[in-house]
Amino acid sequence: MRSGLAKALATVALVALALVNGSVRAAAVTVSYTEQAAAVALLASPTVTSGTYDGGYIEFAATSSTASETLGFETVGTPLTGSGQVSIVGTSVYLGNGSTADNIGSIDSTLDGENGAALRINFVNTFSNASFEEPTLTGWTKVEDQIVLGTTSIAGFQSVDPRNYSGMGCANDGDDDVYTGSAVTWTRKTVSLTTADASDGTKSLLLDMYAVAGTSGGWVIHGPAVYSDPFQATAGDAISFDWKAIGGGDDYSVVGYILNTADGAQTTVLDAYTSRDGAVSSFTSASAVIPTTGTYRFVFVAGSHNEDCGRQGDAKLYIDNVQVFGSKVSAAVAANVAKLVTYENSSDTPSASQTVSFKTKTGSGSEVTADTITVNIAAVDDAPTFGSSVTETFTNTSADDTFSSASGTLSVSDLDGDSVTCSLPNGTSE
Repeated sequence: MRSGLAKALATVALVALALVNGSVRAAAVTVSYTEQAAAVALLASPTVTSGTYDGGYIEFAATSSTASETLGFETVGTPLTGSGQVSIVGTSVYLGNGSTADNIGSIDSTLDGENGAALRINFVNTFSNASFEEPTLTGWTKVEDQIVLGTTSIAGFQSVDPRNYSGMGCANDGDDDVYTGSAVTWTRKTVSLTTADASDGTKSLLLDMYAVAGTSGGWVIHGPAVYSDPFQATAGDAISFDWKAIGGGDDYSVVGYILNTADGAQTTVLDAYTSRDGAVSSFTSASAVIPTTGTYRFVFVAGSHNEDCGRQGDAKLYIDNVQVFGSKVSAAVAANVAKLVTYENSSDTPSASQTVSFKTKTGSGSEVTADTITVNIAAVDDAPTFGSSVTETFTNTSADDTFSSASGTLSVSDLDGDSVTCSLPNGTSE
C-alpha cells in the first residue's frame, strides 16, 4: 500500500505563491484520486521554508479523517546511496552521501499515518521508544543493581567514573566503591515507566533508589542503571535528552553517557549532584556531539550522595525525549522527503473530497502550514450485495403432481444508494 504508486492517477495543479503581509502564503494544491485505488503522491513541489530541519519535522494531516484513510509513503528495500538521494526503508529515513546513506530521520511512532492518523516525519535518527510512550520498556535494558562506576560493567564494557568526589562536601569515604555488598542495604533500585512527570508525551523513564549503609559517612552510592538498544550516528551529530533528578533523604548523584559499542569509549553527557534543598524540580535538557561515526548506546545511572554524613541515600532520576540528529536536513532535503508522502482511501463510500495540510518545523522554529492539498475523490459504482436466498425443489413425476406455493424474501442493498430492480429471467405465470 506504500509503494508502487499509481502516479498516473495523480494530477497535481499548483497555484503560484503570493505574498501576503510580507509572508509567503501556502500553496493550494489539487490531487485526483479514484475510490479504493492505489496510493497517490500528494505533493510534486512542496513549499518548504529555508532553514535547517535537523531536530524538526514535516507533517501531513487530513481534516476529519476516517479510519479508512492512510497517509503513507514510498519505500525501498535498501537505502539509496547516491549523493542527495532520499529514501525510506521501513520507518527510517536516509540521505545518500555518494557512497553510503546516513540515517536522518524516522516516522513518528504515534503519528504514523495509519487509520486516519496524521503522518509526521521527525528529522532525528531512528531511536526505539525515545520518549518512553510504549506500554513496556521497549528498546531499553534495565540493570537493577548497585553500580560501582569504574568497576561495574554496563552493556559489555567497564564503566568509567567521571566524578571528582573531593569537592562534594563531607568528603569522608566519598568514592562509591566504599560501601558495596553486605555493607549496604537496598530498599529500592528499580527502573520503570512513570506518568508522574514527562517532558514529551505522557510518560518518562524513572530510575529510583533508596539505600542504607552500615555506618555513616559522606559516601556516594550509584544504582540502578539502564542502557538503550544500539543506534547509528555520524561524527558531528547531536544527541540530547531531558532529565530531572530529585534528592530525597540526601543529594542526588546522577550520570549519563553515550557508549561506543565498538571500543567502549564513553562520552559523558550528564554528571550532576546537588543538595536536596536545591533539587531540580523541572526537566532540563542535556546535549553532546557524537565524536566519531559508529554505533552507540545511551547509558543512565541513578545515585545518591550522603551529603549530611548520615547513613541513608534516597534519590530519583527521570529521563525523557531522547534524540539523535545531525546537520544534514536542508529545506531541499525536507522537500524531497515530503514528495514521498502518499494518500490512500479504502472506503467503499468515501467523501467527494478531502483536505490535507502540509506542515513544517525547522529545528529551532515553530510549526507553519506550508501547503493545503485538496484530494478530489472519484467515486466507483459498486455492485449491489444480496442476502441469502431460499432454494425450492419441485420434482415432476409420471402421476398428476400438485405443487404448493413457495414464497420468500430476497434482500438486496447498494453501497452507493442506487435503486435496484430484481426480476426472474425466463419466468412464466405457471
